[in-house]
Amino acid sequence: MRAYYWAVFLAYICVILYIGYLGLKRSKTADDYFVAGRSFGLPMASLLFASTFITAGTMVGFAGSAYSNGWFLTAQYCIGLLASMLVLQLFSRKFYNAKVTWWTTADYFSLRFEETKFMRGIFPCYLLFDIILYMMIGIMGIGTVLEVFLGLPYTWGIIIVGTVFVAYTVVGGMYSVAWTNVVQGTLLFGAMLVTAIWGIDKAGGLSAVNLQIAAIGDGIMHSFDLHGTYPLSRHIGTWLNLMMSVPCLIVYQRVFFTIKSKRTARSLIGVSTVIIGTVYFIVILIGISGRVLIPDLANPNSIFPEMVTMMSPLFAGIAVAGIVAAIQSSIDAQLLAAGTMFTKDIYSSVINKNADEAQLKKTARIACGIIGLIVIILGVLDLAAMMSVYDFMVSLAASTVFPAMFMGLFWRRTTKQAAIFGISFGFIGGLFWYFFGSTALPLSIFVVPINLILMVIISLKTKPNSDEALSYFFKIKGKEA
Repeated sequence: MRAYYWAVFLAYICVILYIGYLGLKRSKTADDYFVAGRSFGLPMASLLFASTFITAGTMVGFAGSAYSNGWFLTAQYCIGLLASMLVLQLFSRKFYNAKVTWWTTADYFSLRFEETKFMRGIFPCYLLFDIILYMMIGIMGIGTVLEVFLGLPYTWGIIIVGTVFVAYTVVGGMYSVAWTNVVQGTLLFGAMLVTAIWGIDKAGGLSAVNLQIAAIGDGIMHSFDLHGTYPLSRHIGTWLNLMMSVPCLIVYQRVFFTIKSKRTARSLIGVSTVIIGTVYFIVILIGISGRVLIPDLANPNSIFPEMVTMMSPLFAGIAVAGIVAAIQSSIDAQLLAAGTMFTKDIYSSVINKNADEAQLKKTARIACGIIGLIVIILGVLDLAAMMSVYDFMVSLAASTVFPAMFMGLFWRRTTKQAAIFGISFGFIGGLFWYFFGSTALPLSIFVVPINLILMVIISLKTKPNSDEALSYFFKIKGKEA
């Protein structure tokens, strides 16, 4: 059976590398390389956003949580994800601004607050740290999947696939990332849908599945609070963390930098949410049907791969490629975001302010290569559980980036001093609360409100930004942002 897996997997790798080569031919300018020349319409942009959103945390960790906890996940994560999309929709018009060619999140912060030393030199270091954690989750998922399917040792799976996604990202930039993501996302969705339908049918239908999981642990898999072991305050904290963190992640914001019209910006989140919501529902079906079919699985995170191995060899081979594709489609966008951020926010703003386009593209490729190597090494070391890393990253993004971004976008009186304080306080306070605070009172309920209040006070005590800077985001003297 593994011969099928290897044949399909190698064919998939060849196709992806070829698409990366096509991206190289298309990326003639720095703007092409970093944001695809701001040329994407709604179909491409929504598929890029959705495929970037679906990570190893979805394919491996989320499916594993559904296997262990059942419908609890709809309360724990899905409500928070919906809230995050609503907030991102509010942000969307601000993120897309035809008057400004943005490449990174720091572009927004430095323009809005008229400050470059902190926003270009220090703030991007946190964002790079955040993205590297995110990519580490993905690369760990790849190692797990290939170990189950191909029999590759965990380390070699990470090295092989890591080298592939780094290669096509380095050479082709955003065009390669976007085009490969469309192919990868389509392949994944088909594999997941067939697996979910097969799993539910094999287990006797959805009603039979629900009856059987209702008997597990006195119905704990039907409980939205795990029978009181997961208090409402933690639910609220999870929802708020997701609501605040997702709109602040550069990898999602960058999709807005690639689109060509305000009309696309207005529709992007709505269309993407439908796609993402469908995928998450399918993953839950895979998890709960898998609990019925394989009730004593030692590692719940391997439920999706294990179910696929029970199906026909040819489909299983396609599903292997689909799972790897899902993970790659997220981490390649993150890798390009990291390389872009280093090039624009650190290299061209601090190290070499007179860099030309050729130097920018060369530096970005080197940066992507080095960051990709770091991520591969961290994945091989297997430092932490994927969902634990994900929870840490989400919590820290909520406390560090959200207050300054939200205040800057929607309250014109927010000043650069307040923004610098908000980012610094959010990072330090978020770290402290995550490691030493109460799990019953998440940092999104405690640290973020304090941060917002202090930012208001500091803003009222300091000099406001100029009308010129504010005009990009607010209506000033008859001019609309």
